[in-house]
Amino acid sequence: MNEQGLGADELRKLGLVRWKSGELELAILSFESALVLEPDNALIWEDLCGVQLASNNSERALASIGRSIAVDEQRPQSWLMLATVLDRMKDQDLAASAYRKTIVLDETIASAHFGLGIIHLRSGKPAQALQCLQQAVLHDPKNAIAHLCLGHACYATGDFAGTAKSFDAAIEFGPLDPDSALVRLKAMTFQAIIEGKLEEALANYSRLADPGDGPVDISQEAFALLNVHGYRDAARLVGQFRLRHHPNDVVQRYMNSAVAGEQLPTAPVDYVETHFDRLAPSFDRKLTESLQYRAPEIMAQMIALHRGGFDRILDLGCGTGLAAKPLSRFGGIAIGVDLSGSMLLQAEERRFYSELRKAEAVQFLATRPVSFDLIFAADVLVYVGDLSAFFSAVADAIVKDGILALSIETTAAANFELRPSGRFAHSVTYVETLASDHFEKLESTTATLRLEMRHPIEGAFMIFRKR
Repeated sequence: MNEQGLGADELRKLGLVRWKSGELELAILSFESALVLEPDNALIWEDLCGVQLASNNSERALASIGRSIAVDEQRPQSWLMLATVLDRMKDQDLAASAYRKTIVLDETIASAHFGLGIIHLRSGKPAQALQCLQQAVLHDPKNAIAHLCLGHACYATGDFAGTAKSFDAAIEFGPLDPDSALVRLKAMTFQAIIEGKLEEALANYSRLADPGDGPVDISQEAFALLNVHGYRDAARLVGQFRLRHHPNDVVQRYMNSAVAGEQLPTAPVDYVETHFDRLAPSFDRKLTESLQYRAPEIMAQMIALHRGGFDRILDLGCGTGLAAKPLSRFGGIAIGVDLSGSMLLQAEERRFYSELRKAEAVQFLATRPVSFDLIFAADVLVYVGDLSAFFSAVADAIVKDGILALSIETTAAANFELRPSGRFAHSVTYVETLASDHFEKLESTTATLRLEMRHPIEGAFMIFRKR
C-alpha cells in the first residue's frame, strides 16, 4: 500500500492492521512514518513499542516506550508497557517499580497487579505475591492463569483453604496441570488435618495420589508444613501419628518435643546425627540456594578485620565443609568436627581439612586443651540450648589471644529457647555473659542467618578473643 499522503492517524491504523496480520517490519515502518508527522503522539510511541517487543527487539522497545512516557507520563498503559519490556529484559526491580506506577495511575488494571505478583513469586516473596494476585483476580475474575498463580501463592503462605478455592476457580476454565493438581490435593489434605480429620485426610490422599508424584505417605511433609506455617496443634497430631507408626524415629521424637513446646537443654546426639545424615545428599544446594545461607562467608570477613592468619583452626560442626573456602584465606592447619558421618564424607572431598573427626563438640574439645588459635562455630549453637559447658570447653581448648567466632539465632524471650523448628535461639546478653568469663568481645552484628519457608530467620554473628 502506498503510504504517501496518509495522515498520522491513518498510518497508525495501517500499522495496527499490519501488526495484526503478522507483518511486523511493515507495521514498524507505518508507526515510524506516523511519528514523523506527530512526534509527540504518546499512543503511537506505545504502539511502536508493542510491535518492537513482538519482534524481540527489547532495546528499541524500551527506547520507544521511554519516548511515550516522556510525552505523557500519566498514561497507565505506557507504564504497563514499560513494565512488560523491563520484565522481558529480566530487570525485575525496575519492572516492579513500573507495575506499581501503573497501579497508582489506575488500580483497576488487572495485568499490572498480575505482573507484579509474578515478580514477587519469582523473588520468593509469596506474601507480597498473594496480595497482588488477589487484586488481579478481583479486577479480572476470568483470568484462569491469575487464579492458578494465586493458588500457588496461597499454598506457599500456608493458606490451604485458599489454595483449594483458587484452584477450583481455575478449573472452571479448564483442567489443572499435573503439578497444580498435586498441590491442590495436598492443600485439601492439610486443611482437613487442621480441621481435625487426620486419619481420613491421610487415607484420602493415599487413595487419590498418583504414586508417580512421589511417596504416597504425605504425613512427613504434612508435619513439616503445618509446623512451619504455625498450625502447631495439627502438626503435633501428625507428629504423634508418625511416631506411632515409626516408634524408633529419633528425629520425629525430638521434633515432637519441639512442637509441643518442651524446653530441653540441648538436642540429643542421636537426633543431630540422624537428621544430618539424612540431609547430607542435598545439604549444600538447599542451604546455599534455597535457604540463602551465607554465615561462613560473613563470619570469615568479620574475623579478617581482627586477624589475618592462624596456625590451627577448628571448624566445629563443619558439616560438608561449607566453611572450607572462607577459612582457607587464613592459612594454617584446619580440623573439622561433626556428628554426621555422611557430612564428613563430603567434607573430605574438599581436601581442606588435615583431620576430620566424628564427635560431639564439647567432648572433642575436652581432648584438645590449649590447641587452637581459631575456633569457628557457624550454625552449631542452634542445636545446643544451655551453653555453659560449651563456653567452658572452648575456653580450655583455645590459646591466649585466640579467636572464637560463632553464630546464633536470637531471642529476647529467655536465655535460650527451643523453637518448633527444632533449633535453639539464644539471647545476645546470655551469650555475652557466658563468654565474658574468659573472652572479650571484639565485634558482633545482627543479620538474617537464612530463610525458613522463605521467611528470614534473624540472628547474630559474634567474634571474641581469649584473655
